[in-house]
Amino acid sequence: MCSYWRDSTNNDYFRKKKEHALLSITDNGSGIPEQQQSQIFEPNFTTKSSGTGLGLAMVKRIIDDLNGDLYFTTELSIGTTFYVSIPLLKQKV
Repeated sequence: MCSYWRDSTNNDYFRKKKEHALLSITDNGSGIPEQQQSQIFEPNFTTKSSGTGLGLAMVKRIIDDLNGDLYFTTELSIGTTFYVSIPLLKQKV
């Protein structure tokens, strides 16, 4: 069984498949340069003058604590899609 929800205002998707929920968030920015891709989940890494570099690091930690996965695909001059996969809670019957 697989279900999809789409936010009509952008390209964000949520999918429920078996025992995991998958959320994808897409932007149409400049993409992430190859030399930065291995650093984006590290604390204090930022490309912004006013950023702290904690946002993605905190999200990654939370997702890891939930036994989930956070990953991305990116294309320069096109944009980036982040994927969050987390296990669904099993209901006791």
